[in-house]
Amino acid sequence: MTNSRSTTRSFTISTVDATKKVITMSGVIADDKYGYTLVKQLDATGRVTGWAWLDKERTIKKGDRQLTLDRTVDWQAGDSIQVSTSSTCVYTTANPPPPVPDNLWK
Repeated sequence: MTNSRSTTRSFTISTVDATKKVITMSGVIADDKYGYTLVKQLDATGRVTGWAWLDKERTIKKGDRQLTLDRTVDWQAGDSIQVSTSSTCVYTTANPPPPVPDNLWK
């Protein structure tokens, strides 16, 4: 298995729209060379309490403040989030590990 490190940026949520799938961040994406795909919600201690992928039809560009997620979330204005690249894992066996369950942090 080959792993690569992910790149992460931290933000605070300013607003969440009525669909609960579009969030606006307090800051802007400073660069778009990393291919951000994962958004994680954090509690006050920095522990991940929820996550979502970016909608596969959307890309993040430099200067963006709004993210469209692949699922509805129960996040609120003021919550801390991290926007990350997904880690790359290349498995050399025929049996890669199972996917992470949706309810892992619920």
